[in-house]
Amino acid sequence: MNIEKIAVLLGQLQTLIGVLDQLSPKVKTEVDGALRANGFDTSLIAKNVVKAKQSLQGIPPKAFEPLVVVNSGHINRSAREAMFDGRCDHWGVVIHLNDWGGFMLVDALTAPSQGAPESIKAVHQWAVDRGIQWVKFDCDALVMDSLPRYDDSDVALSVDSGVSAADL
Repeated sequence: MNIEKIAVLLGQLQTLIGVLDQLSPKVKTEVDGALRANGFDTSLIAKNVVKAKQSLQGIPPKAFEPLVVVNSGHINRSAREAMFDGRCDHWGVVIHLNDWGGFMLVDALTAPSQGAPESIKAVHQWAVDRGIQWVKFDCDALVMDSLPRYDDSDVALSVDSGVSAADL
């Protein structure tokens, strides 16, 4: 989802909150109660939607690059070791390391090289398919259900054992 769509959704949410405020007190109480029962706090949403919309205004949409954080267990052990040893220059992807994992730049026009590990290729393609430009690897991040997972070996565990987009 791009930033323009998010801004539109925030505007629609702001309008919806405005409509709720125009309801009669009795109806508003009933609607608010039903929303709260489903985990929605309309006063908190109203306060934060305005803040979010204001913070996005004035930032050019092209300044945003979608980033997703995934569990570093989506990279097999030998690839993780190669990354931290600096032996990933020939993979055809840009990787920036930090103390907890790293960031991979995802360029939809440039696929990883043939010499890149299959796990890197899988994460790259997964990100391309979703319009993601940066992947942050973190050992404490969520496990994605549509990516292979690895333990301390190079053998993939089952794929559908993490969270789905619907869970987020």
